[in-house]
Amino acid sequence: MKPVFVSRRELLSFSAGLTTSVCLSILDHKLLRAAEGLSDSCIPSSVRSMGIGHETELQPNDDAFLKPGEMVVVQSVNPRCIYYPTQVVVEPGAVYEFDSVGFWKDGWLPKCGPEGWPGLILQANNRLPGRRFFLLCGTMGKTDRTSFAIGTHRQWTAPSMGIGEDNKLYLYANDWPQKYFQSNNNEIDPADGGPLRVSILRVS
Repeated sequence: MKPVFVSRRELLSFSAGLTTSVCLSILDHKLLRAAEGLSDSCIPSSVRSMGIGHETELQPNDDAFLKPGEMVVVQSVNPRCIYYPTQVVVEPGAVYEFDSVGFWKDGWLPKCGPEGWPGLILQANNRLPGRRFFLLCGTMGKTDRTSFAIGTHRQWTAPSMGIGEDNKLYLYANDWPQKYFQSNNNEIDPADGGPLRVSILRVS
């Protein structure tokens, strides 16, 4: 696959003459083009729980429509994936609770948890601008317009959406868009405290 890069100059030139929503649409398009060649590393690994003793491993093509009190546990979030599928289908207005544990790795930096790396410069160019590198983030549909920070713990109310919009939930490591084509985003072996795992509970 030929890499698709989004440069800082390109983003700045777009933003000078276009609205924020149009700029995000252009970035979404580039990310989706790039994601087409990453399907092998983005196969979901989720388990659905409907109570103690009622856990079921989801198949890659399964969708999870959660009822209040039900949960999906994502066994390993691959940080190379632009949109890592959780298999959860979101209901607008419903409240979901996220809890995450484990580690992943960004390039030459030591491993980090779902809160990412604090204090690093150039965060303004991240997909969720101004937020930490490798902060665990979520989005409803394959678009960064609905991105939100998760970290270690978060309650989130699903927004409303237009007719025909994708209402599936995806996860990603906050990073520069162009860095997803390099081999420096890595999962961590269990012996080193990995992988990064996320539980998604529907509260109401």
